[in-house]
Amino acid sequence: MQVPRYLEADHLISLATAATAAVSTVIVDNLKYVNDVVGSAPVDKWMDSISGVGHRIKHGHSLGDLSEVFDQFGLDGVLDYFNHLGKDLCSPHGIPLPFLNEIRQVFDVKVLDSIEWGCINAGDILPSGLSLVGMFKTFNRIKATEKVSRQDIAIQTITITANLALGIGTTNPFMISKVIFDVSMLAWSAGKTEEWQAFLESQFFKSTSTSIFEFCTSLIEYLRTYWTSCTGVTLLTH
Repeated sequence: MQVPRYLEADHLISLATAATAAVSTVIVDNLKYVNDVVGSAPVDKWMDSISGVGHRIKHGHSLGDLSEVFDQFGLDGVLDYFNHLGKDLCSPHGIPLPFLNEIRQVFDVKVLDSIEWGCINAGDILPSGLSLVGMFKTFNRIKATEKVSRQDIAIQTITITANLALGIGTTNPFMISKVIFDVSMLAWSAGKTEEWQAFLESQFFKSTSTSIFEFCTSLIEYLRTYWTSCTGVTLLTH
């Protein structure tokens, strides 16, 4: 018995992604107490040596700082460093994406905007992880499918729109950037529909593609001849 499209793994994962994204704020609100535990290790003091709004972006909280942490504090310092980042993930401002401060300075982005769009917290991690799993599931399903139905295209479109809207609404940078992959998968799926395959086999497509190919061939030959007449240099044709 064939499993209905809406019960297939990648669609169920997309629904779970949307659900966790919708409650991401609630997740963080219930984890804020973790961030209230102040660390006493040397690396903790180094990471928070700059205070104020956006201090995590400006110093010590990016994975790009990892080599400096190891040089100054050794392996124990690296472990304390990740422990500190884990606690900061449980706060609304979260931790910055790698090299966010450098990117912010190049494009002159305000600190508050950088926090909003360039930092991730615990509420972003779960839907982002589910999205990553869903990406692989979607890719494998489309790869194994010879023909895709209109229903499948409609469900994919709705899912992409919902996840993008939730990504923007929750300012989740991963879910927003993932739309590039989603649209690519949608285009791939559309190429496997009966309508598209029928179009590719139609006389109109064949005659049009032949005409375009002949035009491009003639244009290349013209440009090659023009180049030779201007420079005296004959370009190879093969």
